[in-house]
Amino acid sequence: MGPGAVPGDSGGTGLVAVAVSRRRDVGVGLLPPRPGPAGTRVLAGRWSLSLRLLRGPGVGTVVGMAALGALAGSVGADPAGLLQSTPAVEDLLRRIGGPGGLVPAYLATMGAMVGLFVAAQAVAAVLALRREETAGRWSLLLPQPLSRVRMLVLHLAAALLWSALALAAGGASMGAVLAGRTGRGGLLGDALAATVVQFPAVLVMAAVAALLVGAMPVASGAAWLAWGAAVVLGQLGGLLQLPGWVTGLSPFAHVPRLPAVAMSWTGPIGLLVLAVAVVVLAAVGLRRRDAG
Repeated sequence: MGPGAVPGDSGGTGLVAVAVSRRRDVGVGLLPPRPGPAGTRVLAGRWSLSLRLLRGPGVGTVVGMAALGALAGSVGADPAGLLQSTPAVEDLLRRIGGPGGLVPAYLATMGAMVGLFVAAQAVAAVLALRREETAGRWSLLLPQPLSRVRMLVLHLAAALLWSALALAAGGASMGAVLAGRTGRGGLLGDALAATVVQFPAVLVMAAVAALLVGAMPVASGAAWLAWGAAVVLGQLGGLLQLPGWVTGLSPFAHVPRLPAVAMSWTGPIGLLVLAVAVVVLAAVGLRRRDAG
């Protein structure tokens, strides 16, 4: 008891506390509970959960690709920059981008670069589902009316939605800057085509990651090896003078080099069919193994 305290103060305070505690329920606060804001159908369900889980990386990729596209458009429109550089650089652009003019080859090259970056983010987004599993958070969802296969498909769809937005953002910013600085409005459509056409290859890379998560979760990190191989074979195979059947192992080798070459639907359709088949195999593998 401190100096100046009156004897019996603590006892009286204790009696008051006991009296007050007997008049209320344990665990109830001073303010009555109120319901939170009403949700919407857009924010409800596993689909919205996947979108929110990938929102941070997805928004970051969209902003990053928009910045990369703007930088590429600025460099491409600079008279003292890349497009009027040495013949060696022009030859490199035509080897990677296609046999068309220098500007179309440049757009095709930059579109391929945007596709590679977006594919990397798609792989990381799909592998995030494996982290959710190993962290034990699947157990919170599986007792609900939601199968593991549907969970995988919804997560993959959310990852691809962010990928599509990133591709469009990269192409739009590159085309807008390039068209604004050169006065050629048609370059906006050409730049969009150069990036959006990469989507089937991105889909294949995401499907490969889903296959590893579904059928071989212990080896799911090998998805990064597949992405690295796709980069080397698809983008550098020609420069390394590798055989055609070797470079053809990369999905990016089957993407038309728009706008440097004419559009061909054979490659994109084949990639879409391959991606669907790989996702089916991923779903079968996921159903046959134990979660966790």
